[in-house]
Amino acid sequence: PNTNAILGYQARSIGQYKGRYLTYELTKMYEDFGLELPEMPSEEKESLNRVSTLFGIMTIDFGRSFTLFEGPIDAKFMRNSIGLATVGRNTDEFDEIPSVRYFMDNDDAGRSKMIEKLKKGKYVFMWSKFLADAKIDTYIKDLNDLVKHCVETKNGHINRINEYFTNSSFDMYHL
Repeated sequence: PNTNAILGYQARSIGQYKGRYLTYELTKMYEDFGLELPEMPSEEKESLNRVSTLFGIMTIDFGRSFTLFEGPIDAKFMRNSIGLATVGRNTDEFDEIPSVRYFMDNDDAGRSKMIEKLKKGKYVFMWSKFLADAKIDTYIKDLNDLVKHCVETKNGHINRINEYFTNSSFDMYHL
């Protein structure tokens, strides 16, 4: 954080790309900018590539609860959080950290990932319970949409968001 080094970047997609964002690993960034990556062992390069697609990783306090989001924009709305480049990224390395909790998007891919994590006893966000308790009957895809909706409708239930994480498999219905 005290240097101007770039560890990763993400660009908004315009055109034929099917996703909303283009995310690049460190090696791809160096290639795109016409730079030469310093020599290093392949394991170190792979490790840097994994870290380079984690938004906010350099500002996390792993000693307290932190939230892992599917996207970088969502991570901007919550302190001590990380944004993945995509729900498809392997997150098993975080399962070993007891302070992690998962807040994936409110879509099929996000629910599948949170069901997988809940089965492992990890904390996940209960989308349907939160939306029902907040009396929101509009489809909300992610935290970014939820914050916008709550601001527009003056729904203060957003302030209770931290109460909607569970690690009980009995709460799977609420995902």
